Amino acid sequence: LYRAILMDTKDSVFISKGVFSTGLFDFLEGFDPNNPPRNSADVTTRCQSLVIAVFFPSHSIYKMVQMLHGKSDVALMHAAGSGVLFYACWILQFFEFDSANSAYIGWVCFIFFVFWITYIRVEARKAYNIYGNTLDDFFSSLMMFPWVCSQMDLQTSFSFSEWIAQHVPVKEHNPTIWIANQASGSVETPERYQYETQSTTPGIKESILNPAF
Repeated sequence: LYRAILMDTKDSVFISKGVFSTGLFDFLEGFDPNNPPRNSADVTTRCQSLVIAVFFPSHSIYKMVQMLHGKSDVALMHAAGSGVLFYACWILQFFEFDSANSAYIGWVCFIFFVFWITYIRVEARKAYNIYGNTLDDFFSSLMMFPWVCSQMDLQTSFSFSEWIAQHVPVKEHNPTIWIANQASGSVETPERYQYETQSTTPGIKESILNPAF
């Protein structure tokens, strides 16, 4: 509801940001929502990504960290660390039958796993200039971690510059938004707004009409 209000009131910060290429609740529409961002993944690809994220969430973390840092060793460290926490959670749940209170340790592992995903998602939003906040990221990761991991996995299909160019207004075509962002500190460098796009392109309209997490 809050995002719908921001959209209707044409909040300058909201409309100057993009959204993820897929929404967390798109499954309610059979992974085929109305007005999806341009070049979104098809239904088959999304289903495959979600299944992988359910059982191997570290795969998505590896791909996003590699995209963020460009280093396989850093991505491998994040994937291994988050993977240990994820699998330890479920293994300790089963050990509860033989070892008292092991399930509590398992839930602690799960919470740290959620923190890990939250951190990666926050970094991903910043890199792709996507609207949101840390609380959104945390509660999404806590309640829907497979969907969050799948979302990040599919987002890595786009480079940072490609996504910003297609889905974020630029200074030359929307100076009011650029000035508002500059005043709020959300503009990092003018160079990121040099991509040749327009705030009235179909991609921009679609991203505004689909304010998914």
